[in-house]
Amino acid sequence: MQKHTISIILAVLNEVNSLPQTLEQIFNLYKNQMIRDVTDIIIIDDGSTDGTVEFINSVLNGNPIIPVKFISRNVKMGTVDAQLTGIRESNAEYVCIMDSDGQHPVAKLKEMFAAVNKNIDLIVASRYIKGGSNSWKASRGVVSRGATILAKFLFKGARRLKDPMSGFFIAKRDLVFNLESIKFGYKLLLYTLSAHPEASILEIPIKMNSREEGDSKVVSKGLDFVIKYFKEIINYKRKARKMK
Repeated sequence: MQKHTISIILAVLNEVNSLPQTLEQIFNLYKNQMIRDVTDIIIIDDGSTDGTVEFINSVLNGNPIIPVKFISRNVKMGTVDAQLTGIRESNAEYVCIMDSDGQHPVAKLKEMFAAVNKNIDLIVASRYIKGGSNSWKASRGVVSRGATILAKFLFKGARRLKDPMSGFFIAKRDLVFNLESIKFGYKLLLYTLSAHPEASILEIPIKMNSREEGDSKVVSKGLDFVIKYFKEIINYKRKARKMK
C-alpha cells in the first residue's frame, strides 16, 4: 500500500480547556498505529489570552510523539486565514483540517486517513449522510441547514455533497495551498469547493460531539451572523473567480 503524508492543522483561539484532550487523543491514535501517515501537527493561535499559548509551549518542550509546529499570532484574523497559514507551513501531500474544541471526534481520523489511499481530493466528515448526526440545539440546527441551502444555491461544488459546511475534512494540499487569504472567514471547505467545483469528494459519516466549552456564536449573533455569512460566501465566490 502506498504511504502518504498528512499534516493535521489546528486553528485555535482560547481553547486551553479542550486542546489538551484533542492532542492527547491524536497522540494516542498515533501511538496505537491507527494514523501512522501523520507527519506533523501544525497549531495556529489567533491571539489566545486564556493560557492556550502557554499550554502549547509546554507541549513543544515535552518532546511530543508527533512533531508539533506552532505559529503564534497576536491579532485575530479569522479561522480560514489561520488554517491557510498552517497549510503553507506543511510539506505533506494532504492536510487534515479540524477543530480542537471537542466537537470533532478524533477517533474518526482513523477512517478518514484510510480513505486517503483512494486518491480522493476531499474527504469530508459529514453530519448529513446516513450514519451522521450532530448534538446541536434545534435553533443552531435550523441556522446550519439554512446556511447549507444558501451555499448550495450559490456554489456548484457545494451541491455535490450533503455537508458543504463541514469544518472537518482532509484535502490534497495542492488543492488549497494557493487559495488567497481571507480575513475573518470561517468555512475553508466552502471556499475550496468554490475554487475547485469539480474536485473528487468522499463523505464519511460523523456524529458530532457537544462543545467542551462555551456555545456557538452562530445563533447568538442572529441577524449579524446572517449578514456576515452572506458577505463571506460572496467573498469566496469573488476570490475563486480570480483564480480561474
